[in-house]
Amino acid sequence: MRLGRVGPVGQERPVVAIDDQHVVDVSDLVSDVSSATIADGVLSRLAAARLQDRTPLLTEGLRI
Repeated sequence: MRLGRVGPVGQERPVVAIDDQHVVDVSDLVSDVSSATIADGVLSRLAAARLQDRTPLLTEGLRI
C-alpha cells in the first residue's frame, strides 16, 4: 500500500495509490498521512476499507 498526499500546498489530501497513474482519496478515513497517524492504526483501517469501490483520481496534473 502506497500512501501519499495530493493537492496544493497547505490543502493536501491523504490518498492511497492504486497504480502509477491513479490514487483514491481517503480523507474520510484519515486526516493526514504521517508517522503519528500510521502508528495510530491507520494502516489497518485502510486495509479494511473497500478502496477498490472508490472512484480513482488521475494523478496527471496533481501535485503529489
